[in-house]
Amino acid sequence: MKEKNNNKVQMVLMALGILLLLAAVSLVIFNVSSDRKAKKQTTHILNILLENKPTIEKERIGISQYDSEREMPAVEIETNRYIGILEIPQWNLSLPIMEEWSDENAKIAPCRYKGSVYQDDMIIAGHNYQSQFGRLRQLPIGAEIKFTDISGTTVRFFVSSIETVLDTQYHEVVSGEWDLTLFTCTYSGTKRNVVRCIKKNSL
Repeated sequence: MKEKNNNKVQMVLMALGILLLLAAVSLVIFNVSSDRKAKKQTTHILNILLENKPTIEKERIGISQYDSEREMPAVEIETNRYIGILEIPQWNLSLPIMEEWSDENAKIAPCRYKGSVYQDDMIIAGHNYQSQFGRLRQLPIGAEIKFTDISGTTVRFFVSSIETVLDTQYHEVVSGEWDLTLFTCTYSGTKRNVVRCIKKNSL
């Protein structure tokens, strides 16, 4: 009788293991599919932005030359609004940045979570797709980050620090005197990888 019960327990455990394995495989397939879809969409939007960028592209030394009180300009593309392009040259990665964060927007492209590039406090959130912010944790200190607004003005930053915080530590993500913050969730979804950037003093 005892052996019979042990066999039942083993069968149940085996079935649970198979179900967990199938769930993990399904999640990976879903993430890969979502990543490909997002990459296709961001590439499409990026091409539209680049085709319509200002004829004369400006580069300024610092945000101090901006009117810090003005709103960031945005352009509407296919019912969504974008404020510019984020570049990570080390990875040859360029991404359109949406004006406002939402669950639906984040499925398309990284979004401004809060703040402004003109006020030295912009925070950008993106999915952990490989085509977006999936490799943030691997960025070396000192890596260059560029943001070009819709008017064609480019501001350069460098990575100052990288940290990982619990998803419940919202205050840790949005606090601090950083010129630019990029963040994404880890694959487990229980933590956030946060990259802090400082504006370069000269170009």
